[in-house]
Amino acid sequence: MQNTPLQSMLAVQQVLSLLHTLLEKRPYSQRLCEKVCRCYKHAMRNAAHAFTPLLPALLQHLSKQFSRQHDPGYVYIVAVAVGEYCRGCYHDANRKPGPLLLEAI
Repeated sequence: MQNTPLQSMLAVQQVLSLLHTLLEKRPYSQRLCEKVCRCYKHAMRNAAHAFTPLLPALLQHLSKQFSRQHDPGYVYIVAVAVGEYCRGCYHDANRKPGPLLLEAI
């Protein structure tokens, strides 16, 4: 059985849902924030195509969490997103960062 892009996206979506729930239940845990943001980073880097459609929801979630608790982990993961999804934007006029990424910054 071959993994399709849709199956990959659904798997990543399930993991993100679990991570979002953890942060909602323990919004002031710096250690949990660090671990969850590390999971986000690995998902972005290792399943980029599956992660891309979920990026807007993640950025909204990170913004909400950051407004609750100004943890540097949230800033770091947005920086990772910019690095992963805007690679080459400055050298290629056709690749522009999405408005949600710019808004998150």
